[in-house]
Amino acid sequence: MSRFEDRLLTHLLAEHGDALLDLAPQPVPDLTPARSWLRSRPAAAVLAIVLAALVAVLALTIGGRHAAPAYALQVRANGTVVLTLNDLTAATAANADLADRGLPIRVVPLRKGCTARARIDTRTRGDFRLTSRILVSQRTASGGVTWTIDARLVPRGDVFGISARRGPAGTGVVGLAFDFFRGAAPACGRPGTLRVR
Repeated sequence: MSRFEDRLLTHLLAEHGDALLDLAPQPVPDLTPARSWLRSRPAAAVLAIVLAALVAVLALTIGGRHAAPAYALQVRANGTVVLTLNDLTAATAANADLADRGLPIRVVPLRKGCTARARIDTRTRGDFRLTSRILVSQRTASGGVTWTIDARLVPRGDVFGISARRGPAGTGVVGLAFDFFRGAAPACGRPGTLRVR
């Protein structure tokens, strides 16, 4: 500094020293607003959704697997019947349910050594056009079979029989053939043919 500046500083400090100390630079407080809860809500919502999705995926892959029901039966308003059979041992229960509802449809499980007899309706035997109109669809999925059947088209006095057997691995169900039985369908059938009386 020059002499003039030195004298000026000395004079100012002597006369106004305490006041000048008050004017000394003070630390500036942080005036940025604190992160508000409102601003963090979207991040919290995203985190909550991600965690919920993770829990759902874990529940489904680890312990949330439920076995498909052995059979399911639905009668639609248009008269079609949707029958799903996932386990051949449920054919008896499915047939009882069909009978209780007055539906002329039965599952005929094919088993070696079956001695059951039934009367096949020879008037409709081999009528593939009628069968294809009655059997609206047949889908195979997850070891089971779902049939959609128009029960209104089954001839009066007949029962539409669905022959089925276990799947190739000994589990699940495979639908094989369809027949019209006079009166009642047999409780079982032999693979290859049904015994006719």
